Amino acid sequence: MLDLMARVRATKQAANMPGLTHQHLKVLAACHAEGDAESVVGDVVTAVPYPLLVARILLSDLIESGAVVHRLTVVIGEPPSPEILQRVHRALTNWDTSTPTSGKPGRAC
Repeated sequence: MLDLMARVRATKQAANMPGLTHQHLKVLAACHAEGDAESVVGDVVTAVPYPLLVARILLSDLIESGAVVHRLTVVIGEPPSPEILQRVHRALTNWDTSTPTSGKPGRAC
């Protein structure tokens, strides 16, 4: 399974590869085929008009063909605790975007 936090980059020969479908080309374009920029897999699969699983399969096809290279990101340290994630989720759920902020920090949780 392709990690959503992995980094991907289209190779220089990607545009000239035979057998790429229209769907593959859309995913390839989302990988920043022009240049050396890397993208996060999660950003690529949300940038195309396909369901998540389909986009990941298309991206995996491109990696297997050599049109795209990928590398895993390494997380240093412990992942956040479930309590922290719940607090962040609660804060984002309760975030009121209709009121302008004063620019002063406040408590989100």
